[in-house]
Amino acid sequence: MPVTGQAEPLGAEAFSMLLAAEQTVYQAWSEAIIWMASIALAFAVGFYLIGKIRGAFRQSDREAGILLDNFRDLHSRGELSDEEYRTIKSKLASQLREQWKADDVRRSEGAEQGRRGV
Repeated sequence: MPVTGQAEPLGAEAFSMLLAAEQTVYQAWSEAIIWMASIALAFAVGFYLIGKIRGAFRQSDREAGILLDNFRDLHSRGELSDEEYRTIKSKLASQLREQWKADDVRRSEGAEQGRRGV
């Protein structure tokens, strides 16, 4: 067969092999994109949930601080006696300490479960 510089047309078998290879590559890329999107979504949901949980803990601390500020203002204006203010302050402080201890226990239990793979 003389060389003329022109490519010979593909046969039916070669064309079907080329088409199958192209479809395999397309399918592999499609699966990879779906997996990457799924992982990104899982990370986004995880970060959102962690933010909500941490925000709830911070909110309760802020509320206690706001209450204490309000009672401090009442005390400075003379609407609360020294004894009343000390009682309220000590009760709020003990409630905050109990809440912090409970939060620490929950965090340590969660970390322990994470280490055990539960």
